[in-house]
Amino acid sequence: MRTQREGNMPLAIGLLVLAAVFAVAAIFYLSTTTSFLASSEARHYKHAVLALILCVLCLIGANFARRPQA
Repeated sequence: MRTQREGNMPLAIGLLVLAAVFAVAAIFYLSTTTSFLASSEARHYKHAVLALILCVLCLIGANFARRPQA
């Protein structure tokens, strides 16, 4: 059983994995011409920016999840 001081490491690890997936997606959308999850074949900078924002949010969430509560 977890105490309040340990934090939530499984959630933090899950968020780190999700952040890595979003980082790879951002690199994919910035570097290739694709129509994957889009309507036309081109470089989709908006998709890349969204993936980067989601990556940062996951990293922030993982930071809060791993911290022990006071």
